[in-house]
Amino acid sequence: MKNVNKIIKEEIFHFLKEWDDPNQDWIYDLYEERNQIVIETIADFMQKPFGARQPWKLVPFQKLKKTWEDWVAAGYVRDTKGLQEIKDRLIRNLLKLDVNTELLGHMQYLPDEDYFESANTTEKKFLKKMDNLKNVYFEDPVSGQWRISDYGLKPLWKHAEKMMNEKNPDNLLPIIDEFLQVVHMRGDLASWFVEGGSNALSDLSGYQRDQDEYK
Repeated sequence: MKNVNKIIKEEIFHFLKEWDDPNQDWIYDLYEERNQIVIETIADFMQKPFGARQPWKLVPFQKLKKTWEDWVAAGYVRDTKGLQEIKDRLIRNLLKLDVNTELLGHMQYLPDEDYFESANTTEKKFLKKMDNLKNVYFEDPVSGQWRISDYGLKPLWKHAEKMMNEKNPDNLLPIIDEFLQVVHMRGDLASWFVEGGSNALSDLSGYQRDQDEYK
């Protein structure tokens, strides 16, 4: 089993070599945030009783819709802080989805023992609790599916990379739209990123089409 830290670092440096701009500090920040989410997730899972589910915050749909409405009306993003909050929530939920997919055995590795030690447990104890039929921690409370993705992560990370590199709010919003189109096509993913899930995004898509026709 290949060292997970080594795999992630190799990916980071692979990306760094491909980019002309060497000042990509956000990659290291993202790496550190992912590490912290791994530890937080393991610790929370081990501390919670059976029947408890993983904390999961979503992008408020009304905030997302209002951002689009303002952009159409004014021709630019008015609430840049709100847009940053939307971006941050999408990235964090993507990191959590990525971590869940790893912890639930759908990647070629599990975290190093150091992560379990940092969470005050062991891999053996973690796997034992995972095997218990009463464990619903990682399940979506509506669908009953595990919050993981075997095929959606790669395309989402491509759009996430664009989001992290874009500094202009007016250019960022269309990239966020591309990200949301990916989760919209996979109904299970939509409900893990935006309030109202796929139905809400369908409403937003209809609103966007109406605005395009009006223009």
